[in-house]
Amino acid sequence: MKSKFKILLMLIVTACLLSGCAWLSSSFDIELTDEKHENVYVDMLLPFDTDDNFYTDYNENANNTTMPVLDKNCELAEYSEDGYHSMYIHYSGANLYHSVLNDNSVSRRISLPDALYELDSTPYGEEAFMAFCSKYKKCRFAAFDEKGNILCVSKDVKLKKFPDNYINYTIEWNIAENKIKPQHKISVKGLLIFMLIWLGSIACLIFQLIINSIYNRMYRNGNRRCLTILILSGICTAFSLFAVLCWLPSLFFALTHFNLWGILFVALPIISLIVGIVYFKNFITDMEIFKKSETNQQ
Repeated sequence: MKSKFKILLMLIVTACLLSGCAWLSSSFDIELTDEKHENVYVDMLLPFDTDDNFYTDYNENANNTTMPVLDKNCELAEYSEDGYHSMYIHYSGANLYHSVLNDNSVSRRISLPDALYELDSTPYGEEAFMAFCSKYKKCRFAAFDEKGNILCVSKDVKLKKFPDNYINYTIEWNIAENKIKPQHKISVKGLLIFMLIWLGSIACLIFQLIINSIYNRMYRNGNRRCLTILILSGICTAFSLFAVLCWLPSLFFALTHFNLWGILFVALPIISLIVGIVYFKNFITDMEIFKKSETNQQ
């Protein structure tokens, strides 16, 4: 029976790992969703300045054959609002691709400089991509025409979200309404954090039930001193509260990416916290009643 349970648990964990954490793409793909934009190009704006190691007055890769050649003094090149600058023009080695596919749809891709991947040993450059996202934390996207005139600038987009969710998949952007929909994917580290919090919540829930059962037995035997049980219950309740607080920033992510598993991932810490609060409150109440009864007897 125990061996079957272990096999089942191993399969569950493996399924979560396979479904929740495939390799991370090391480029940014943008799809304009409102209408066809064959002659509209997309750039990433980064919060970096002239002190950045990759800053350059003019990125030589900006002469990529799939993109128009832009003047150094065009509107996109001079954009500097809130410290954001064009990655295409001012980030050394950055690549932008604008490709017409067989179905006449247009693919837009922004790739990081090759220099970032020189020391990266991961198959798809995940480590370099994560380091890039961690360094800049957020970005904006700019739509521009063949002369570098800016047509639209998106709102700020987080490159990395708690806990280690990195921007991934195709970014949908409706320029007419300026509504952008980035999608994030969880890293191995982030998934392990989810799993540990989830397993910790289960352990706390089970332990709360056990110590409550022990206390009930002690109570029936006339032993109502529960200071140790109160401390243990308080520790479990504190951990459950921590787990719930950790979940809050990623609540929507868990529900949308893990489906039924996401409901369990979210529900268990909350259930554990509710049970912990109820038991902890009951223990305190019983201790107060017991102390009053001892005082009255004296």
